[in-house]
Amino acid sequence: MKESKLDKHVKKYLKGDSFEFDIIYEETKKFVYLSIYTYVKNQMTIDDLMQDTYLKVIENINKYRIGTNFNSWICTIARNIAINYYHKNKKEDLVEEYIGGENPNNDSLVNLALSVLKGLEREVLIYHIVLNFKFNDISKILDKPLGTIYSLYKKAIQTIKEKI
Repeated sequence: MKESKLDKHVKKYLKGDSFEFDIIYEETKKFVYLSIYTYVKNQMTIDDLMQDTYLKVIENINKYRIGTNFNSWICTIARNIAINYYHKNKKEDLVEEYIGGENPNNDSLVNLALSVLKGLEREVLIYHIVLNFKFNDISKILDKPLGTIYSLYKKAIQTIKEKI
């Protein structure tokens, strides 16, 4: 597999250059934020879960396989942490359907789209349209078959068209 720019930073970090992690963080923070934001809307909680994600990345970065997609790998970690948090705190911090002022992308069309979508359709749309992930990578992150991802995306687009 082809080695990405992030893979080069990971290699340097693994060799002991701790400053490389700052670059890794800057390159991935948007992806991590939106992976968590799908489940949690409270900004303080998102910040905490982002910190947990990066701590877990530091602990497990030696398990990452160079040549695979680092963004997919880190988004999977962030998503799992957010899901675990959600399940532990359902009563206190249920994910609201309202898309409020903390949205990192204030584009009104995206807000409308996200407000009418739920669950996996919403996640697929965020990963594909906002974060520019390929369907294959989304399939790995969400641990769903590629056909299901295509179907969810098509259904999400159809739902948005109906609302617009």
